[in-house]
Amino acid sequence: MEAYNDAVKKFRFYCRYMAFVDADEFFVPKSNRSLSEIADEILSGFKVNTAGFEAQWFMYGSNGEEKADYTRGVLERFTRRQKNMFDAAKSITNPRKINYIQTSHYPICFSNIYFINKYALEILFPDIGYKIADKIVMNHYHLKTKEEYLLRKSKGDGAFGKIQYQNLEEGFEKSDSVYNEVFDDSALKYRAARMGGGTGINTQPNYQKVLDTVIQTLIQARNSNTPPDFSVGKIETFLTCRSLANFFREKQMLDEKICDALENDSLVAIYKLFFSAISIPEFQLLMSELPKILTLKYPVVDAIISGCTKIISQVKDSIRLSCDNPAKLYMWKDFADWDYKLEMLKGFYAYRLKCHDLV
Repeated sequence: MEAYNDAVKKFRFYCRYMAFVDADEFFVPKSNRSLSEIADEILSGFKVNTAGFEAQWFMYGSNGEEKADYTRGVLERFTRRQKNMFDAAKSITNPRKINYIQTSHYPICFSNIYFINKYALEILFPDIGYKIADKIVMNHYHLKTKEEYLLRKSKGDGAFGKIQYQNLEEGFEKSDSVYNEVFDDSALKYRAARMGGGTGINTQPNYQKVLDTVIQTLIQARNSNTPPDFSVGKIETFLTCRSLANFFREKQMLDEKICDALENDSLVAIYKLFFSAISIPEFQLLMSELPKILTLKYPVVDAIISGCTKIISQVKDSIRLSCDNPAKLYMWKDFADWDYKLEMLKGFYAYRLKCHDLV
């Protein structure tokens, strides 16, 4: 979980989606489109703020093989699975909507953001009219051969270190007896379709296109003729622009002054949003990035700190009123959390002002 949370923290603005999977798990769409296209289709179908979705497991067995054959991959070696889907799943998520990771199976998102699983579809969104498994599943090659299973399981559980079964051979036989019910080579077919006859898939980012998009977005945000509602709801967009400006600086792909200008324009665009409505999940995302922003020397940073201080005070006061309800006494924890944030931010703001006076 520490590695997953570190990945979200470091790379949330460098990828459209983030998946949390093990080496023996493979997403398999039911069409030949890419994972990002499938994710776009699923998440765009909801009228609420959605972050990601889960793809349920199909558990694959040993195919009757006992010895490992490392000259072939697992997709070729194992083509038989359990007939019914397993209840567990793994996720594909917009990392800019992730608060933190506490389990390998799904993320915890910011407030008022939905994560779509089969229960959400059944209970909250029955009108959607499809199951996620109609569009994408996950093949889990949990067993492989008995030789590989015994070697892996003897090392203990990846998350907790303990060995799950006292008798590892018994554990293998118990699972393998039900994991070879039907033939399914859909993963091989999907891979062949995506590889385009063996030519490979171009995954190299088009950095010029990324840069052009950042510049165009910031020009629109800065232009006085741009409609005021252009920037509303774009905290995620402008934080992404700021992170990409820093990325171009670290990779020495642009002149230092250009990167500074892009980063400053991104922060100015963020500050302007304090004069419009900022949603709670947007503000939570901004707060998650604030430690990286606080140390920057741009004058607009002081204005952002002041704006964040006011919003935190408002959030804290709102929570305080809710705490008067005996049924919501649990919210005192939220009140304390926001109070700590406010005191730390005030202290840092005072320190910055003092440093500016000394200069």
